[in-house]
Amino acid sequence: MIKTYYSQQPPEFERGKQCAIIRLDINEEPAVAAADETEGGEQWSAYEFLRYEPITQNIFIEEIFTRLYGNDYENKLINEYNAAKMGMYPDGEMEQKITRYRAFLQERSARKAEIERICNENGIK
Repeated sequence: MIKTYYSQQPPEFERGKQCAIIRLDINEEPAVAAADETEGGEQWSAYEFLRYEPITQNIFIEEIFTRLYGNDYENKLINEYNAAKMGMYPDGEMEQKITRYRAFLQERSARKAEIERICNENGIK
């Protein structure tokens, strides 16, 4: 996933004629000074997700999750979680695999809620 950088704080949502953009993890950070500049100043970064028609909450969620995690990432975590529950790893590794999958589920749930909030605020059903 590649961050996009802006000179000013970007909006979480933008609507075009046949597309929409959702930005997640919008953060202010120090700008890297260019060779011809004396000061770096501040800049904003975000993960930007562009979607063309049709645009729905579910399509946005599916597309963003695929771009963030790929198609097989969750399956890998589930397999590791199940193997850990069956005792197929050394003790320290078992807890690590279980914790990793739980953290993924929490992160995904928080991201889904954020995407739903942005869509609801902007009339995307």
